[in-house]
Amino acid sequence: MDDSFGESYNQANFYIQILKLIANTSNNDAQKEIEDTLPQLSKIGSQDDMSVACLYDEKELEFILPKLILWQRSNVEKQIAAVNEKILVAKAKMSNYSPLKFYTKKELIEAQYAQTDIERLFISKRELVTKYNRFTSELPSTSSHADYDDEIGLYEYKEEEKRQTLTAEQIRKRLRVLSHPMYKFDI
Repeated sequence: MDDSFGESYNQANFYIQILKLIANTSNNDAQKEIEDTLPQLSKIGSQDDMSVACLYDEKELEFILPKLILWQRSNVEKQIAAVNEKILVAKAKMSNYSPLKFYTKKELIEAQYAQTDIERLFISKRELVTKYNRFTSELPSTSSHADYDDEIGLYEYKEEEKRQTLTAEQIRKRLRVLSHPMYKFDI
C-alpha cells in the first residue's frame, strides 16, 4: 500500500467517523472530533493545513451508514487476510525447528526471530479482529453480528503444533545452555 493510498484510506475513515458521530450523537460532537483530529491527520498526510466540508442529507444518512461501515469492515478483513498469509509463512518457517533436533546458537537465534514474528503477527491480528468486531457491532440489528473467526485463529499455537516445533521457552532454554562457558571453544 503506497503512502497516497494510506493517506486517502485514513481520510475516508475519518469522514466516515464524522458521519457516524453526526448520525448517532450530534453535530457538536462531530465538530469537536474534527477539531481534535484534523491536526493529527495533517501531520500524517501532506502536513498542510486541512479543511473539511460536509454536505449530507439527514434522511439518506441512516441508509448510507451501514454501507460505509461494511466498507470499513471489508478493508479490515483484507488486512486480516494479509496478516494470515504472513502467519502461514512464519508458521511454515517455524515448523523447520523440531524439539527433537539439536541446533547451533545461530539456528536457535533464527528460530527465536521466527517465534517473535509469529507472536507479533498474532498481536496485530487480534487488534484487527477487535476492529472488525467493533464495525460489526455498529451495524443495524438486522445485519449479521457474528464475531470474526477463521481457521488460523487468534492464538500462537495449538497443542499439536507445540509438540512438533520448538516453543519459545524451549528456544530460550537451549540458548542459555549454549551460552554457558562450558560450550565456548577457541579453535
